[in-house]
Amino acid sequence: MNYRTLPLLRLLLAFVSGIVVCDQASGLIPSGFGLGVAALSLLVCFLLLFNRFGESRKTRWLTGLFLLLLVFAAGIVVTQSYHIRNVNPTLVPLHGSKGWLAEVVSLPKPGAKSVRLEARVLAVEENGTFRDFNSGILLYFPLATPRLPSIGQTIAVAGSLRSVPEPLNPGAFNYKVYLARQGVHYQAWLAPGRWMVADHNPRKSLFYYSELLRQKMVNIVQRQLPDRDVQSVAAAILLGYDDLLDSELRATYSGTGAMHVLCVSGLHVGIFYAIFAALLFPLSRSKWGEATRTVLLLLLIWSYAVLTGLSPSVSRSATMFTFVALGKGFHRRTSVLNSLMASAFFLLCINPYYLFSAGFQLSFAAVAGIVTFQPVLAMAWPANNKVVVYFRDLVTVSIAAQLFTMPVTLLGFHQFPNYFLLSNMVVIPLSFLILVSGMATLALFWLPWVGQGLSWLLGFFIGLMNHLVGFIERLPGSVTHISVFGFQDALLLFVVVVGLLFWLVMKHRQGLLVALASLLLLVVSVQIQRFEYGRQQAFVVADGGKHLLLGTVLQRQASWLGSASEVPDFSIDALNRYFAVGGKQSSYKCLGLSDSLSAHFLVLDGCRVVVIDSSFKLPRGQSRLKADWVIVGSRPRIRPGWVIPRIDSARWVLASNLSEYLHEKWKKALTDQGIAFQSVKEGGAVVTPR
Repeated sequence: MNYRTLPLLRLLLAFVSGIVVCDQASGLIPSGFGLGVAALSLLVCFLLLFNRFGESRKTRWLTGLFLLLLVFAAGIVVTQSYHIRNVNPTLVPLHGSKGWLAEVVSLPKPGAKSVRLEARVLAVEENGTFRDFNSGILLYFPLATPRLPSIGQTIAVAGSLRSVPEPLNPGAFNYKVYLARQGVHYQAWLAPGRWMVADHNPRKSLFYYSELLRQKMVNIVQRQLPDRDVQSVAAAILLGYDDLLDSELRATYSGTGAMHVLCVSGLHVGIFYAIFAALLFPLSRSKWGEATRTVLLLLLIWSYAVLTGLSPSVSRSATMFTFVALGKGFHRRTSVLNSLMASAFFLLCINPYYLFSAGFQLSFAAVAGIVTFQPVLAMAWPANNKVVVYFRDLVTVSIAAQLFTMPVTLLGFHQFPNYFLLSNMVVIPLSFLILVSGMATLALFWLPWVGQGLSWLLGFFIGLMNHLVGFIERLPGSVTHISVFGFQDALLLFVVVVGLLFWLVMKHRQGLLVALASLLLLVVSVQIQRFEYGRQQAFVVADGGKHLLLGTVLQRQASWLGSASEVPDFSIDALNRYFAVGGKQSSYKCLGLSDSLSAHFLVLDGCRVVVIDSSFKLPRGQSRLKADWVIVGSRPRIRPGWVIPRIDSARWVLASNLSEYLHEKWKKALTDQGIAFQSVKEGGAVVTPR
């Protein structure tokens, strides 16, 4: 392989660089900067190409440089345009609004305590009149809601809009930024009586019909497959509907490196493409048959992509197979890598923030690894027997994909599945059987005997896969948790992989030197971080949702305490990642707050901590108390003006589980008495080095 045969590679890198620069320095780049650079670069390229100066070999590099600069500026322009329209539109404060109208755009997604719907705000009421508005919103309904609004219907809601909150704990996933990149800026809890359907005639679009068809197929899956785990896996693999998957099943597949099977991606679209390409092959024998076959394949591919939700991985796969189908339709040999980069270019022009999606990154990295490294690995393992060749290809494909996706998985999930080879040898063949039997089940379920037989076969394949994946996940040492691994480490690991690519595939010896140098820097970087984390000491008051959460961190060990009876894994996992604490080095203990004095007066690593909540009382005979920390938690009944002067404290903290009313009450009392304090609800978790 020669990089000169990949003309889109340099252009794609320049375009991606423009997206990254614009995202990281969005407030520093003027709105017309990208257009100005693009216009100047285009003018220079035009002058160089159409005069004798541009024909000189010595100056040809200058034309290429300004062409790359043009594409770089195009990346900035596309990102700024998308950012203005969707990520950061001109939003005005809406907390004074009395009502709003929204159109439902998704099917219900049931959760543990509520049902979620996605919608678009169409208008807001201000001063008795409605004005146009356009922003995404997440609607949450109680599980017992008798009848939810249907997709395409418009609902009228009483009350003001609330923006998506920022994460309060360090290391927590920034859900606000994630939603903003999709054009969603608000959320609302809709209790009965707060909303009504304003338009019973839904607006019918392509996505309306695709979502209805998807819901009918999900209902078929649930009706034909009685086991809940089998239902959820079938809906995820066949239809891209993963809302039925519970956290335990997700963790099982993630821990074995088989999570990609539960996301509709290139594997699924490739099988779908291969099946229908074979079924439509007879059309290619007629005069216009090849063109007809290509058009039908494109319609089927994109219909399936729309049906499964148009996720980044599905969009990438559908776009890539579109280029493959067009190449074959025009009898042109197409490079898979060029098709892959063309599909990336196309998708990033539509939504540049796909670049920051883990699904997009994993999907493209896996395909790039398979296309480039798998042939080299296969050549090192020659075989003639078809069975041996099949298993060799399974192993080499898994290794190649894992090699390229490793920087993303270690950075995003901080774990490595040690038995990924074993799990892929199980799930890849079974996923093919599940897709074939699943499509047959959805098409023929209405036939009495045939439908039952196909449903049983589908359930058997999925049950077998769940059992085998669960068995692999329970093997000793199935997962290696990587607590120290940052962005710079992921970048260095990616350079190591690229260096190996240049050495093994493109036959450049310099690639080996780059890979070894980057690997050495990676080891040094990790060791420096381990040393720094090994010196840390901190006292933390964190956001625990409706519960109090605090703890101490010493080196790379953490002791957490909280008022929740069950371990708040979501909050503690993020905090442990931030402090590079391994799972075995983290403990949690429920405070068990009661009328007992010992429950409210704690000593943590030499710090005296007072917790004020609904059952807090001052000890009798004590006029004043000395404490290092005072934490005001949920529903304190004691008057702040009476208790504040009686505690000599170095630090006061208002916890996140205080109600809005009590938060403002304690905030005012502390301010009036001139006492400095920190609020978790306003400033995020309090992290104090010791």
